Amino acid sequence: MAFDLSPCVGLTTPHPDPLVKLYTSLFELAPNHSIDGLKLTSESLSFFVDPGQRQSPILELSTPDLFAARPLLRALGFEELTWHGEGQLNLLSDPFGISWNIFQTLPESTWPIISPNPPIILPKIALHLHESTKAAQFYADLLQQSATKTPSGWTIDSNHIRLVIEPGLPHGPAFYVDPNNSQDPQALIEFFGDKTTQTDDYGVTWKLSPRPTSNTAAIIN
Repeated sequence: MAFDLSPCVGLTTPHPDPLVKLYTSLFELAPNHSIDGLKLTSESLSFFVDPGQRQSPILELSTPDLFAARPLLRALGFEELTWHGEGQLNLLSDPFGISWNIFQTLPESTWPIISPNPPIILPKIALHLHESTKAAQFYADLLQQSATKTPSGWTIDSNHIRLVIEPGLPHGPAFYVDPNNSQDPQALIEFFGDKTTQTDDYGVTWKLSPRPTSNTAAIIN
């Protein structure tokens, strides 16, 4: 069975209000309160914000069959942390230390969001890992998609989202932003300063979108 990348990301912080204020202002995310909690949405990714001890962002995999997914994920080396079943939190950690929620849904039922405005936060998620080539093979097998070699690492496309895997010190998922799509690009430029990667006060890492390159070759299928 196949898994797909989901546009949903989980964030946990002891004090959500300052985070919400920053993200709605800087990244122009739209807050949405519901019985499921607080969600900050854009045209590309949605961030679910929960109060609690700060931790690395939680990514999400969607699957059409949650029951069948559970033993398969165990066989792939995922460590089960919490499993509450359909429509609830099913939290696992993969062999590279990345946390995932597993959600039963059809990816095309909620994604992509059609909008005439290009998003500030791009549909790209970066993982910096010591064993980037091994990780690329693992995620390519998990998502049943090809991994493409780039000058800086690997990319895998799933459900309109690009997973970028690069060698480096692991620090949790990072998210790409494009100041050119912002109503206030100067605010984003000031946020990054002279850096291309910045970690905010809530432990979330952001990357300036690099210029596109055509120097790629598909390696892993």
